[in-house]
Amino acid sequence: MTGPTASAPSLEGTAAPASVLSAREVVKYAYDETGAPITGSDVRLLKGVSISVRPGEIHALIGENGAGKSTFIKVLGGAIPAEQGEVAVEQQPVVFGSSRRARELGISVIWQEFSLSPKLSVLENMFLGEEITKHGLLDRSEMRRRSTAALARLGVQIDLDRQIDSLSTSEQQIVEIAKALDRDARVLILDEPTASLTGVEADQLFAVVQELRRKKLGIVLVTHRLDEVFEHSQRITVMKDGATIGTFDTETMTRESLIQKMVGRELGSYFVRPNAVAGEAVLEVDGLSCGRAVVEASIVVRAGEIVALGGLVGAGRTELCRLVVGADRATAGTVRLRGRDISRWTLRRRLDAGIAFVPEDRKSQGVVLAMSVQRNLTTRSWRSLSRRGILLSPRREQELAESLISDLEIKVHTPLQAAATLSGGNQQRVAIGKWLVKPSSLYIFDEPTRGVDVGARRALYALIAGLVERGAGVLMVSSDLPEVLGMSDRVYIMREGRIAGEYAAAETDESELLRAMLPETHAEVAS
Repeated sequence: MTGPTASAPSLEGTAAPASVLSAREVVKYAYDETGAPITGSDVRLLKGVSISVRPGEIHALIGENGAGKSTFIKVLGGAIPAEQGEVAVEQQPVVFGSSRRARELGISVIWQEFSLSPKLSVLENMFLGEEITKHGLLDRSEMRRRSTAALARLGVQIDLDRQIDSLSTSEQQIVEIAKALDRDARVLILDEPTASLTGVEADQLFAVVQELRRKKLGIVLVTHRLDEVFEHSQRITVMKDGATIGTFDTETMTRESLIQKMVGRELGSYFVRPNAVAGEAVLEVDGLSCGRAVVEASIVVRAGEIVALGGLVGAGRTELCRLVVGADRATAGTVRLRGRDISRWTLRRRLDAGIAFVPEDRKSQGVVLAMSVQRNLTTRSWRSLSRRGILLSPRREQELAESLISDLEIKVHTPLQAAATLSGGNQQRVAIGKWLVKPSSLYIFDEPTRGVDVGARRALYALIAGLVERGAGVLMVSSDLPEVLGMSDRVYIMREGRIAGEYAAAETDESELLRAMLPETHAEVAS
Protein backbone atom coordinates (compact mmCIF):
# COMPACT_ATOMS: atom_id res chain seq x y z
CA MET A 1 0.00 0.00 0.00
CA THR A 2 1.22 3.51 -0.77
CA GLY A 3 -0.31 6.64 0.65
CA PRO A 4 0.10 10.17 2.00
CA THR A 5 2.44 11.16 4.78
CA ALA A 6 1.03 12.25 8.13
CA SER A 7 0.59 15.96 8.77
CA ALA A 8 -1.63 18.21 10.84
CA PRO A 9 -3.24 20.66 8.41
CA SER A 10 -4.92 23.83 9.58
CA LEU A 11 -8.28 24.87 8.17
CA GLU A 12 -8.66 28.26 6.54
CA GLY A 13 -11.17 30.70 7.93
CA THR A 14 -12.18 31.62 11.47
CA ALA A 15 -15.97 31.30 11.51
CA ALA A 16 -17.25 28.10 13.11
CA PRO A 17 -19.15 26.16 10.44
CA ALA A 18 -22.59 24.74 11.07
CA SER A 19 -22.70 21.14 12.25
CA VAL A 20 -22.87 18.30 9.73
CA LEU A 21 -24.05 15.90 12.45
CA SER A 22 -25.59 16.70 15.81
CA ALA A 23 -27.41 14.92 18.60
CA ARG A 24 -29.36 16.49 21.44
CA GLU A 25 -30.46 14.94 24.75
CA VAL A 26 -30.27 11.34 23.49
CA VAL A 27 -31.64 8.72 25.92
CA LYS A 28 -31.21 4.95 25.52
CA TYR A 29 -32.37 2.20 27.90
CA ALA A 30 -30.41 -0.94 28.69
CA TYR A 31 -31.58 -4.21 27.19
CA ASP A 32 -31.48 -7.79 28.43
CA GLU A 33 -30.06 -10.92 26.76
CA THR A 34 -33.24 -11.31 24.68
CA GLY A 35 -32.81 -7.82 23.23
CA ALA A 36 -35.83 -6.39 25.08
CA PRO A 37 -35.37 -2.92 26.68
CA ILE A 38 -35.24 -2.77 30.46
CA THR A 39 -37.41 0.28 31.09
CA GLY A 40 -37.06 2.53 34.11
CA SER A 41 -35.09 5.65 34.94
CA ASP A 42 -32.36 3.71 36.77
CA VAL A 43 -31.37 1.56 33.78
CA ARG A 44 -30.58 4.19 31.18
CA LEU A 45 -27.37 3.66 29.23
CA LEU A 46 -27.59 7.19 27.83
CA LYS A 47 -29.00 9.97 29.97
CA GLY A 48 -29.28 12.94 27.63
CA VAL A 49 -26.12 12.94 25.49
CA SER A 50 -25.38 15.77 23.07
CA ILE A 51 -22.71 16.42 20.44
CA SER A 52 -22.17 18.69 17.44
CA VAL A 53 -19.71 17.71 14.70
CA ARG A 54 -18.49 20.31 12.22
CA PRO A 55 -17.33 19.62 8.67
CA GLY A 56 -13.55 19.56 8.44
CA GLU A 57 -12.87 18.75 12.09
CA ILE A 58 -11.65 15.75 14.03
CA HIS A 59 -13.91 15.59 17.07
CA ALA A 60 -12.71 13.27 19.84
CA LEU A 61 -15.33 11.41 21.89
CA ILE A 62 -13.79 10.13 25.11
CA GLY A 63 -14.76 8.82 28.54
CA GLU A 64 -14.20 5.97 30.92
CA ASN A 65 -15.34 2.46 30.05
CA GLY A 66 -19.03 2.39 30.86
CA ALA A 67 -19.46 6.08 29.99
CA GLY A 68 -21.77 5.15 27.08
CA LYS A 69 -19.56 5.96 24.08
CA SER A 70 -20.19 2.68 22.23
CA THR A 71 -23.95 2.91 22.78
CA PHE A 72 -23.96 6.52 21.62
CA ILE A 73 -22.14 5.85 18.33
CA LYS A 74 -24.50 2.92 17.71
CA VAL A 75 -27.34 5.44 17.90
CA LEU A 76 -25.47 7.91 15.65
CA GLY A 77 -24.76 5.14 13.15
CA GLY A 78 -28.34 3.83 13.05
CA ALA A 79 -27.49 0.44 14.59
CA ILE A 80 -29.91 0.94 17.49
CA PRO A 81 -32.73 3.45 18.07
CA ALA A 82 -32.86 5.98 20.88
CA GLU A 83 -35.90 6.18 23.15
CA GLN A 84 -35.66 9.97 23.44
CA GLY A 85 -33.74 12.87 21.94
CA GLU A 86 -32.95 14.12 18.46
CA VAL A 87 -30.31 13.34 15.83
CA ALA A 88 -29.86 15.79 12.94
CA VAL A 89 -27.86 15.70 9.70
CA GLU A 90 -27.13 19.14 8.18
CA GLN A 91 -29.54 20.61 10.81
CA GLN A 92 -32.39 18.38 9.57
CA PRO A 93 -33.83 15.96 12.20
CA VAL A 94 -33.63 12.33 11.08
CA VAL A 95 -34.74 8.90 12.26
CA PHE A 96 -32.35 6.35 10.79
CA GLY A 97 -34.09 3.04 11.49
CA SER A 98 -31.03 1.09 10.28
CA SER A 99 -27.31 1.41 9.63
CA ARG A 100 -27.99 1.29 5.90
CA ARG A 101 -30.30 4.31 6.13
CA ALA A 102 -27.66 6.17 8.16
CA ARG A 103 -25.08 5.46 5.43
CA GLU A 104 -27.51 6.70 2.78
CA LEU A 105 -27.69 9.98 4.74
CA GLY A 106 -23.90 10.20 4.89
CA ILE A 107 -23.11 8.79 8.34
CA SER A 108 -20.70 5.84 8.36
CA VAL A 109 -19.19 4.02 11.35
CA ILE A 110 -15.90 2.13 11.06
CA TRP A 111 -16.24 -0.36 13.89
CA GLN A 112 -13.32 -1.81 15.82
CA GLU A 113 -14.46 -5.23 14.57
CA PHE A 114 -14.53 -4.93 10.79
CA SER A 115 -17.50 -5.97 8.62
CA LEU A 116 -15.28 -7.35 5.85
CA SER A 117 -15.40 -10.93 4.56
CA PRO A 118 -11.81 -12.22 4.89
CA LYS A 119 -11.93 -14.73 2.01
CA LEU A 120 -13.29 -12.29 -0.56
CA SER A 121 -11.28 -9.75 -2.57
CA VAL A 122 -11.09 -6.02 -1.86
CA LEU A 123 -13.35 -5.38 -4.86
CA GLU A 124 -15.96 -7.90 -3.71
CA ASN A 125 -15.95 -6.42 -0.20
CA MET A 126 -16.38 -2.89 -1.48
CA PHE A 127 -19.88 -3.75 -2.71
CA LEU A 128 -20.78 -6.75 -0.56
CA GLY A 129 -24.57 -6.86 -0.31
CA GLU A 130 -24.87 -3.80 -2.56
CA GLU A 131 -23.47 -5.16 -5.82
CA ILE A 132 -23.86 -3.11 -9.00
CA THR A 133 -25.62 -4.93 -11.85
CA LYS A 134 -26.22 -4.20 -15.52
CA HIS A 135 -28.75 -6.19 -17.53
CA GLY A 136 -28.99 -8.67 -14.64
CA LEU A 137 -25.21 -9.28 -14.49
CA LEU A 138 -22.54 -7.97 -12.14
CA ASP A 139 -21.06 -4.77 -13.54
CA ARG A 140 -17.49 -5.46 -12.39
CA SER A 141 -16.02 -2.67 -14.52
CA GLU A 142 -18.20 -0.06 -12.82
CA MET A 143 -17.46 -1.54 -9.38
CA ARG A 144 -13.74 -1.42 -10.18
CA ARG A 145 -13.98 2.18 -11.40
CA ARG A 146 -15.77 3.35 -8.27
CA SER A 147 -13.45 1.43 -5.94
CA THR A 148 -10.38 2.92 -7.62
CA ALA A 149 -11.91 6.39 -7.35
CA ALA A 150 -12.70 5.95 -3.64
CA LEU A 151 -9.16 4.80 -2.84
CA ALA A 152 -7.75 7.66 -4.92
CA ARG A 153 -9.68 10.13 -2.75
CA LEU A 154 -7.70 8.74 0.19
CA GLY A 155 -4.41 9.03 -1.69
CA VAL A 156 -3.67 5.29 -1.41
CA GLN A 157 -3.31 2.36 -3.79
CA ILE A 158 -4.47 -1.16 -2.85
CA ASP A 159 -4.75 -4.05 -5.29
CA LEU A 160 -8.49 -4.63 -5.73
CA ASP A 161 -7.95 -8.33 -6.45
CA ARG A 162 -6.13 -9.06 -3.18
CA GLN A 163 -7.94 -11.20 -0.63
CA ILE A 164 -8.90 -9.26 2.50
CA ASP A 165 -7.10 -11.60 4.90
CA SER A 166 -3.82 -10.86 3.07
CA LEU A 167 -4.05 -7.14 4.00
CA SER A 168 -2.65 -5.55 7.14
CA THR A 169 -5.10 -4.29 9.76
CA SER A 170 -4.57 -0.67 8.70
CA GLU A 171 -5.17 -1.57 5.04
CA GLN A 172 -8.42 -3.31 6.01
CA GLN A 173 -9.51 -0.16 7.85
CA ILE A 174 -8.74 1.90 4.77
CA VAL A 175 -10.93 -0.44 2.68
CA GLU A 176 -13.75 0.19 5.17
CA ILE A 177 -13.20 3.95 4.86
CA ALA A 178 -13.13 3.72 1.05
CA LYS A 179 -16.49 1.90 1.16
CA ALA A 180 -17.90 4.78 3.19
CA LEU A 181 -16.55 7.38 0.77
CA ASP A 182 -18.09 5.54 -2.18
CA ARG A 183 -21.46 5.96 -0.43
CA ASP A 184 -20.81 9.73 -0.17
CA ALA A 185 -20.07 9.79 3.56
CA ARG A 186 -20.11 13.24 5.12
CA VAL A 187 -19.31 12.03 8.64
CA LEU A 188 -16.95 9.20 9.55
CA ILE A 189 -17.11 7.72 13.05
CA LEU A 190 -13.93 5.81 13.93
CA ASP A 191 -14.31 3.34 16.82
CA GLU A 192 -10.91 2.74 18.50
CA PRO A 193 -9.20 2.79 15.09
CA THR A 194 -5.65 2.15 16.34
CA ALA A 195 -6.37 -0.43 19.06
CA SER A 196 -4.75 -3.24 17.05
CA LEU A 197 -2.27 -1.22 14.99
CA THR A 198 1.48 -0.83 15.23
CA GLY A 199 2.89 2.69 15.49
CA VAL A 200 3.72 2.79 11.77
CA GLU A 201 0.23 1.56 10.80
CA ALA A 202 -1.37 4.17 13.08
CA ASP A 203 0.64 6.91 11.37
CA GLN A 204 -0.54 5.65 7.96
CA LEU A 205 -4.15 5.66 9.12
CA PHE A 206 -4.02 9.17 10.53
CA ALA A 207 -2.42 10.44 7.33
CA VAL A 208 -5.59 9.22 5.57
CA VAL A 209 -7.82 10.74 8.26
CA GLN A 210 -6.11 14.13 7.92
CA GLU A 211 -6.64 13.94 4.16
CA LEU A 212 -10.37 13.44 4.78
CA ARG A 213 -10.36 16.40 7.13
CA ARG A 214 -8.89 18.55 4.36
CA LYS A 215 -11.83 17.47 2.20
CA LYS A 216 -14.22 18.82 4.89
CA LEU A 217 -15.54 15.52 6.21
CA GLY A 218 -16.57 15.50 9.85
CA ILE A 219 -14.57 12.90 11.81
CA VAL A 220 -15.62 11.49 15.18
CA LEU A 221 -12.65 9.80 16.85
CA VAL A 222 -13.50 7.39 19.68
CA THR A 223 -10.28 6.46 21.44
CA HIS A 224 -8.69 5.79 24.82
CA ARG A 225 -5.30 7.00 23.63
CA LEU A 226 -4.99 10.55 24.88
CA ASP A 227 -1.87 11.23 22.81
CA GLU A 228 -4.00 10.72 19.69
CA VAL A 229 -6.63 13.10 21.06
CA PHE A 230 -4.13 15.90 21.61
CA GLU A 231 -2.22 15.31 18.37
CA HIS A 232 -5.13 15.07 15.96
CA SER A 233 -8.39 16.49 17.32
CA GLN A 234 -9.68 20.07 17.36
CA ARG A 235 -12.48 19.55 19.88
CA ILE A 236 -13.26 16.98 22.57
CA THR A 237 -16.58 15.80 23.95
CA VAL A 238 -16.27 14.05 27.31
CA MET A 239 -18.85 11.50 28.51
CA LYS A 240 -19.30 10.06 32.00
CA ASP A 241 -21.95 7.70 33.34
CA GLY A 242 -24.10 7.96 30.22
CA ALA A 243 -24.15 11.76 30.14
CA THR A 244 -22.21 14.57 28.46
CA ILE A 245 -19.75 16.39 30.73
CA GLY A 246 -19.01 18.99 28.06
CA THR A 247 -17.30 19.85 24.79
CA PHE A 248 -13.90 21.57 24.89
CA ASP A 249 -11.37 23.02 22.46
CA THR A 250 -8.42 20.64 22.47
CA GLU A 251 -5.86 23.45 22.66
CA THR A 252 -7.35 24.63 25.98
CA MET A 253 -7.00 21.24 27.71
CA THR A 254 -4.13 19.44 29.43
CA ARG A 255 -3.79 15.71 29.92
CA GLU A 256 -4.40 16.08 33.66
CA SER A 257 -7.49 18.25 33.28
CA LEU A 258 -8.93 15.88 30.68
CA ILE A 259 -8.41 12.82 32.87
CA GLN A 260 -10.07 14.57 35.80
CA LYS A 261 -13.14 15.37 33.68
CA MET A 262 -13.27 11.74 32.45
CA VAL A 263 -13.01 10.03 35.83
CA GLY A 264 -14.31 12.78 38.12
CA ARG A 265 -11.28 12.46 40.40
CA GLU A 266 -7.50 12.52 40.40
CA LEU A 267 -6.00 9.09 39.80
CA GLY A 268 -2.86 9.45 41.86
CA SER A 269 -0.22 6.88 40.99
CA TYR A 270 -1.21 5.32 37.66
CA PHE A 271 0.30 1.84 38.00
CA VAL A 272 -0.38 -0.31 41.05
CA ARG A 273 2.62 -2.24 42.30
CA PRO A 274 1.87 -5.35 44.40
CA ASN A 275 3.33 -5.64 47.88
CA ALA A 276 4.73 -9.14 47.40
CA VAL A 277 7.99 -11.09 47.33
CA ALA A 278 8.71 -13.66 44.61
CA GLY A 279 8.57 -17.24 45.87
CA GLU A 280 8.70 -20.67 44.27
CA ALA A 281 8.18 -21.21 40.56
CA VAL A 282 4.53 -21.74 39.59
CA LEU A 283 5.29 -22.02 35.86
CA GLU A 284 8.38 -23.46 34.19
CA VAL A 285 8.47 -23.61 30.40
CA ASP A 286 11.49 -25.32 28.86
CA GLY A 287 12.22 -25.46 25.12
CA LEU A 288 8.58 -25.15 24.07
CA SER A 289 8.06 -25.20 20.29
CA CYS A 290 5.26 -25.23 17.74
CA GLY A 291 6.38 -24.84 14.15
CA ARG A 292 7.76 -21.38 13.41
CA ALA A 293 5.27 -19.63 15.69
CA VAL A 294 7.14 -20.58 18.88
CA VAL A 295 10.72 -21.86 18.81
CA GLU A 296 12.44 -23.33 21.89
CA ALA A 297 10.88 -20.84 24.30
CA SER A 298 11.86 -21.05 27.98
CA ILE A 299 10.39 -18.86 30.73
CA VAL A 300 9.75 -19.00 34.48
CA VAL A 301 6.98 -17.31 36.49
CA ARG A 302 7.18 -17.34 40.30
CA ALA A 303 4.51 -16.92 42.92
CA GLY A 304 4.22 -13.29 44.01
CA GLU A 305 5.51 -11.73 40.80
CA ILE A 306 4.25 -10.28 37.55
CA VAL A 307 6.16 -11.33 34.45
CA ALA A 308 5.52 -9.37 31.25
CA LEU A 309 5.78 -10.88 27.79
CA GLY A 310 6.59 -8.18 25.25
CA GLY A 311 7.18 -8.13 21.51
CA LEU A 312 5.79 -6.93 18.22
CA VAL A 313 2.49 -8.17 16.79
CA GLY A 314 3.18 -11.65 15.37
CA ALA A 315 6.21 -12.28 17.59
CA GLY A 316 4.59 -15.39 19.08
CA ARG A 317 3.40 -14.12 22.46
CA THR A 318 -0.23 -15.23 22.16
CA GLU A 319 0.87 -18.51 20.60
CA LEU A 320 3.16 -19.21 23.57
CA CYS A 321 0.33 -18.53 26.03
CA ARG A 322 -1.97 -20.88 24.15
CA LEU A 323 0.67 -23.61 24.32
CA VAL A 324 1.07 -23.09 28.06
CA VAL A 325 -2.65 -23.32 28.71
CA GLY A 326 -3.11 -26.31 26.37
CA ALA A 327 -5.31 -24.61 23.77
CA ASP A 328 -2.74 -25.65 21.13
CA ARG A 329 -0.41 -28.66 21.13
CA ALA A 330 3.36 -28.18 21.34
CA THR A 331 5.69 -30.21 19.13
CA ALA A 332 8.55 -30.11 21.65
CA GLY A 333 9.40 -28.93 25.15
CA THR A 334 7.83 -29.18 28.60
CA VAL A 335 5.43 -27.18 30.77
CA ARG A 336 5.49 -27.53 34.56
CA LEU A 337 2.91 -26.15 36.97
CA ARG A 338 4.20 -25.99 40.56
CA GLY A 339 6.75 -28.66 39.67
CA ARG A 340 4.31 -31.07 37.97
CA ASP A 341 4.84 -31.88 34.31
CA ILE A 342 1.55 -30.99 32.60
CA SER A 343 2.86 -31.13 29.02
CA ARG A 344 0.48 -33.92 28.01
CA TRP A 345 -2.52 -32.64 29.91
CA THR A 346 -5.65 -31.38 28.13
CA LEU A 347 -6.81 -27.80 28.25
CA ARG A 348 -9.60 -28.68 30.69
CA ARG A 349 -7.26 -30.51 33.04
CA ARG A 350 -4.77 -27.62 33.08
CA LEU A 351 -7.50 -25.11 33.87
CA ASP A 352 -8.84 -27.33 36.66
CA ALA A 353 -5.30 -27.67 38.04
CA GLY A 354 -4.94 -23.93 38.61
CA ILE A 355 -4.29 -22.01 35.38
CA ALA A 356 -6.58 -19.08 34.58
CA PHE A 357 -6.45 -17.68 31.05
CA VAL A 358 -7.98 -14.36 29.98
CA PRO A 359 -7.48 -14.23 26.16
CA GLU A 360 -6.80 -11.17 24.04
CA ASP A 361 -10.09 -11.31 22.12
CA ARG A 362 -12.57 -10.86 24.94
CA LYS A 363 -15.53 -10.47 22.58
CA SER A 364 -15.20 -13.90 20.97
CA GLN A 365 -13.27 -15.86 23.62
CA GLY A 366 -13.47 -14.02 26.96
CA VAL A 367 -17.23 -13.45 27.30
CA VAL A 368 -20.37 -14.67 25.54
CA LEU A 369 -21.90 -11.38 24.43
CA ALA A 370 -25.43 -12.72 23.97
CA MET A 371 -25.53 -14.14 27.53
CA SER A 372 -26.28 -12.11 30.64
CA VAL A 373 -23.55 -10.71 32.85
CA GLN A 374 -24.69 -13.09 35.59
CA ARG A 375 -24.45 -16.18 33.42
CA ASN A 376 -21.00 -15.16 32.13
CA LEU A 377 -19.67 -14.67 35.65
CA THR A 378 -20.94 -18.01 36.90
CA THR A 379 -20.30 -20.20 33.86
CA ARG A 380 -17.24 -21.89 35.42
CA SER A 381 -19.10 -22.54 38.67
CA TRP A 382 -22.21 -24.30 37.44
CA ARG A 383 -21.26 -27.64 38.99
CA SER A 384 -20.82 -26.11 42.44
CA LEU A 385 -24.02 -24.07 42.05
CA SER A 386 -26.12 -27.09 41.05
CA ARG A 387 -28.32 -29.23 43.22
CA ARG A 388 -26.91 -32.75 43.07
CA GLY A 389 -24.95 -31.65 40.00
CA ILE A 390 -28.13 -31.49 37.88
CA LEU A 391 -30.31 -28.43 38.56
CA LEU A 392 -28.73 -24.97 38.71
CA SER A 393 -29.76 -22.99 41.80
CA PRO A 394 -30.96 -19.55 40.55
CA ARG A 395 -30.62 -18.04 44.03
CA ARG A 396 -27.03 -19.19 44.52
CA GLU A 397 -26.10 -18.13 40.98
CA GLN A 398 -27.53 -14.65 41.55
CA GLU A 399 -25.75 -14.29 44.90
CA LEU A 400 -22.41 -15.28 43.38
CA ALA A 401 -22.82 -12.92 40.42
CA GLU A 402 -23.82 -10.00 42.66
CA SER A 403 -20.81 -10.64 44.90
CA LEU A 404 -18.41 -10.62 41.93
CA ILE A 405 -20.05 -7.52 40.46
CA SER A 406 -19.57 -5.73 43.77
CA ASP A 407 -15.99 -6.89 44.32
CA LEU A 408 -14.90 -6.03 40.77
CA GLU A 409 -16.95 -2.80 40.60
CA ILE A 410 -18.54 -3.89 37.31
CA LYS A 411 -20.87 -1.16 36.07
CA VAL A 412 -24.21 -2.85 35.37
CA HIS A 413 -27.80 -1.79 35.80
CA THR A 414 -28.85 -5.38 36.48
CA PRO A 415 -26.96 -8.70 36.44
CA LEU A 416 -29.45 -9.92 33.84
CA GLN A 417 -28.49 -7.42 31.15
CA ALA A 418 -26.63 -8.78 28.14
CA ALA A 419 -22.83 -8.69 28.30
CA ALA A 420 -22.91 -7.03 24.87
CA THR A 421 -24.32 -3.87 26.50
CA LEU A 422 -21.24 -3.41 28.70
CA SER A 423 -18.24 -1.25 27.86
CA GLY A 424 -14.96 -2.89 26.91
CA GLY A 425 -13.47 -2.35 30.36
CA ASN A 426 -16.47 -3.87 32.10
CA GLN A 427 -16.50 -6.82 29.69
CA GLN A 428 -12.85 -7.34 30.63
CA ARG A 429 -13.76 -7.43 34.32
CA VAL A 430 -16.43 -10.02 33.56
CA ALA A 431 -13.87 -12.08 31.61
CA ILE A 432 -11.56 -11.95 34.63
CA GLY A 433 -14.30 -12.36 37.23
CA LYS A 434 -15.31 -15.87 36.24
CA TRP A 435 -11.77 -17.02 37.15
CA LEU A 436 -11.90 -15.57 40.67
CA VAL A 437 -14.43 -17.94 42.22
CA LYS A 438 -11.75 -20.59 42.67
CA PRO A 439 -8.18 -19.35 43.35
CA SER A 440 -5.61 -20.19 40.66
CA SER A 441 -1.85 -20.60 40.90
CA LEU A 442 -1.15 -18.90 37.57
CA TYR A 443 -3.08 -16.14 35.81
CA ILE A 444 -2.32 -15.47 32.14
CA PHE A 445 -3.56 -12.12 30.81
CA ASP A 446 -3.23 -11.49 27.07
CA GLU A 447 -3.40 -7.71 26.44
CA PRO A 448 -5.65 -7.13 29.50
CA THR A 449 -6.00 -3.36 29.03
CA ARG A 450 -6.41 -3.12 25.25
CA GLY A 451 -9.31 -0.78 24.51
CA VAL A 452 -9.69 0.07 28.21
CA ASP A 453 -9.80 3.67 29.45
CA VAL A 454 -7.39 5.27 31.89
CA GLY A 455 -9.60 4.93 34.97
CA ALA A 456 -10.59 1.32 34.28
CA ARG A 457 -6.95 0.46 33.56
CA ARG A 458 -5.93 1.46 37.05
CA ALA A 459 -8.73 -0.67 38.51
CA LEU A 460 -7.48 -3.66 36.47
CA TYR A 461 -3.91 -3.00 37.63
CA ALA A 462 -5.14 -3.05 41.25
CA LEU A 463 -6.98 -6.32 40.59
CA ILE A 464 -3.85 -7.95 39.10
CA ALA A 465 -1.73 -6.67 41.98
CA GLY A 466 -4.21 -8.18 44.45
CA LEU A 467 -3.92 -11.61 42.82
CA VAL A 468 -0.13 -11.48 43.19
CA GLU A 469 -0.37 -10.39 46.83
CA ARG A 470 -2.49 -13.48 47.49
CA GLY A 471 0.33 -15.70 46.23
CA ALA A 472 -0.45 -16.23 42.54
CA GLY A 473 1.95 -15.74 39.66
CA VAL A 474 0.94 -13.56 36.69
CA LEU A 475 2.08 -13.78 33.07
CA MET A 476 0.95 -10.65 31.24
CA VAL A 477 1.20 -10.10 27.49
CA SER A 478 1.29 -6.39 26.68
CA SER A 479 2.21 -4.18 23.73
CA ASP A 480 2.19 -1.08 25.95
CA LEU A 481 5.80 -0.53 27.03
CA PRO A 482 4.98 1.91 29.90
CA GLU A 483 2.57 -0.73 31.19
CA VAL A 484 5.21 -3.45 30.86
CA LEU A 485 7.73 -1.42 32.86
CA GLY A 486 5.22 -0.01 35.33
CA MET A 487 3.56 -3.29 36.31
CA SER A 488 6.06 -6.12 35.92
CA ASP A 489 8.98 -7.47 37.95
CA ARG A 490 10.63 -9.15 34.98
CA VAL A 491 10.20 -8.90 31.23
CA TYR A 492 10.69 -11.49 28.50
CA ILE A 493 10.86 -10.15 24.94
CA MET A 494 9.83 -12.37 22.04
CA ARG A 495 11.04 -11.87 18.49
CA GLU A 496 10.08 -14.06 15.55
CA GLY A 497 8.89 -16.88 17.82
CA ARG A 498 11.93 -16.95 20.09
CA ILE A 499 12.73 -15.48 23.49
CA ALA A 500 15.08 -12.63 22.57
CA GLY A 501 15.95 -11.54 26.09
CA GLU A 502 15.04 -11.37 29.79
CA TYR A 503 15.17 -8.10 31.74
CA ALA A 504 14.59 -6.85 35.27
CA ALA A 505 11.90 -4.19 34.82
CA ALA A 506 13.54 -1.83 37.30
CA GLU A 507 16.87 -1.98 35.43
CA THR A 508 15.76 -1.45 31.81
CA ASP A 509 13.93 1.16 29.74
CA GLU A 510 11.66 1.40 26.72
CA SER A 511 14.46 1.90 24.19
CA GLU A 512 16.30 -1.24 25.31
CA LEU A 513 13.12 -3.31 25.13
CA LEU A 514 12.23 -1.89 21.71
CA ARG A 515 15.67 -2.76 20.33
CA ALA A 516 15.18 -6.32 21.56
CA MET A 517 11.79 -6.55 19.82
CA LEU A 518 12.99 -5.41 16.41
CA PRO A 519 14.73 -7.64 13.87
CA GLU A 520 18.48 -7.04 13.78
CA THR A 521 18.52 -4.61 10.83
CA HIS A 522 15.67 -2.50 12.27
CA ALA A 523 17.20 -2.58 15.76
CA GLU A 524 20.35 -0.96 14.37
CA VAL A 525 18.25 1.83 12.86
CA ALA A 526 16.30 2.29 16.12
CA SER A 527 19.48 2.66 18.14
